[in-house]
Amino acid sequence: MKKFFILYFILLSLSLNLFSQNIQLFNSQDVALQYGDTIKVYGSPQTPEIIAYVKVKNITSSVIEVICRKWVISATSGTQNVFCWANLCYPPHVNESQTMNISPNTTVNDFSGHFFPNNIASEALIMYTFDVRNGDSAWIFIKFDATGQSISANSLTKLYKPYPNPASKEINIPFTLQAGQLGLIELYDILGKKHLSLKVKSNSNSIAIPVTSLNDGIYFVQLLVNGKIVGTEKCIVKK
Repeated sequence: MKKFFILYFILLSLSLNLFSQNIQLFNSQDVALQYGDTIKVYGSPQTPEIIAYVKVKNITSSVIEVICRKWVISATSGTQNVFCWANLCYPPHVNESQTMNISPNTTVNDFSGHFFPNNIASEALIMYTFDVRNGDSAWIFIKFDATGQSISANSLTKLYKPYPNPASKEINIPFTLQAGQLGLIELYDILGKKHLSLKVKSNSNSIAIPVTSLNDGIYFVQLLVNGKIVGTEKCIVKK
């Protein structure tokens, strides 16, 4: 319960800065992340080190100074976690980085979160904030899963958040499939009417769908494999 209230006040303070966005976060596949998104990475108790990567882009016209902070929401006893930022990696007991300068309209690949299971079937949920000096704060969660139960072919099949969202001309739909797997991307409006159905293969990881012929409104994208829905994401068309 104590951790819940701590997390609540952290998110409340961060949310006050949303109206002056200075940075955009991306995952390792260059898919834009929304503030508060969760990245999931998997391993087994015997995996020496599980790593997650995040890219940070300065979307302003000025140089910004960014500090990364680590907030451990939950972690299995006996495991360790560290993070790297500003050209340094910090030991487990350090929760705040040094400052890194990012030039205007520049993306840096400097952040990584690391989890060490130490042969323990374990999980950890960690929030990382990227705080701009005299600016806003961006935050994401990373869930490290070293139970071994989630390592399966299905973990390679995923639908990611479409972008840009809202979209006016076209919307990109990122996904991953198993090697040799065939999938189906379908687009529905809020009334359940299907507007699009496209076959996709594992040798691609994104498709672009034109939306100029669609009415403004809310739509839903689905990824199906073998007739089963793997994921659903909401997108908005606004021209």
